[in-house]
Amino acid sequence: MATVPTRRLRERPPLRRPTEGEVEQAREALRRLDSAASVRLAIRDEDGSEGEVELPLLALTLLERALGELSRGNAVVQVPLPRLLDVHQAAELLGVSRPFVIDLLDKGELPCQIEDGCRRIVFEELMRYKKKDDEACSKILDELVAEAQELGMGY
Repeated sequence: MATVPTRRLRERPPLRRPTEGEVEQAREALRRLDSAASVRLAIRDEDGSEGEVELPLLALTLLERALGELSRGNAVVQVPLPRLLDVHQAAELLGVSRPFVIDLLDKGELPCQIEDGCRRIVFEELMRYKKKDDEACSKILDELVAEAQELGMGY
């Protein structure tokens, strides 16, 4: 088992691309995680005492994504999302314009809260809207494919 350098984990290392050695470590970790039912992390405190902690599924998913990017030689940035999003953040997550999100709010299609005079969207509400919208788009695409097949368009 490889050990983490003795720097404190709370310290932020400079953003950089991984070295070839780190890329290979990430690939090996991904191979091992692929069949893991759960993951326990060995921890050694500054005083030398050791212990373990089991990672929650969400942390494991994030770890796998990060390792996947590292194994391809990419740098990784962690971007936390607050529980309440502003209109700009919501637009970025949906991949749409800010005015489009404002229109959704004005029409009541996306619920919001007023906080300090600004509209805020609860993250879970935004994800509910996105899921519903993705499902509607998928249904329309399925209908278009079926129609194209009926018309012999080669799809």
